[in-house]
Amino acid sequence: MSKHIGLFVTAGLGNRIRVINSLLNLLEDSGVTDYKVTAYWVVADELNARFEDLFEPIDKVRVVNVPKASLRFLWLKAWYKAAAYNDVRDSSTIDVGTPKTIYIHTVHEFHPINKNFVFFNRHIHERTDVPAQRYVGIHIRQGDNRQSIEHSPLGMFEDKIREILLEEPSTLFYLSTDAADVRQQFHERFGDRIVVSRIPKLDRHTLEGIQGAASDMIILSRSEKIFGSFYSSFSEVAARFHNIPLIILKK
Repeated sequence: MSKHIGLFVTAGLGNRIRVINSLLNLLEDSGVTDYKVTAYWVVADELNARFEDLFEPIDKVRVVNVPKASLRFLWLKAWYKAAAYNDVRDSSTIDVGTPKTIYIHTVHEFHPINKNFVFFNRHIHERTDVPAQRYVGIHIRQGDNRQSIEHSPLGMFEDKIREILLEEPSTLFYLSTDAADVRQQFHERFGDRIVVSRIPKLDRHTLEGIQGAASDMIILSRSEKIFGSFYSSFSEVAARFHNIPLIILKK
């Protein structure tokens, strides 16, 4: 009999990819091959896009796009009828052997990820302009992420870029950020050494902004290395796609 699992997928782009990969790696590592996953992809302000707007279908995973208003009802229904796990941080707490349907709601990487099961679709790749020459990735998280702003200030990124340019003046940097003023500031300081997305604003509230962020993640993943922000899964997921070095700049 197939193992049935419901996964509630919320939060930002990086967290969603991590959560799906955590579950599928857990199943593979546990030797569970006959399974059916229903991923409840929550369309909300923090990521206003459907799953299929960004990704290819995943084998044995049925994705249901749901509005955020439905999340509480669906979770309460799951809680009373099945084995429900909320805010999971460690897969050892999940009994994958239970005959019950399992429901998981978390934003954390709850199982080691050794294999990627989540791939951006052709539309995202077609709109992604990867620089022709070698480059270093810079990811500066701003927006509403207070931890990133506090622990990874802009000055640390500026100092790192200056340090690299002193050693190799021809180095190109791809800057991924959700803040338009940061783009402008770095362009003013470093000129043509900085390349950014052609999308004016990577706004998670719009489909264009989210698709632009997906393109940014692809471009970061193909850099030589990434200098990223503290407490942001975005650059962590990008680095993992091709196993490139990730250095978090943290004071």
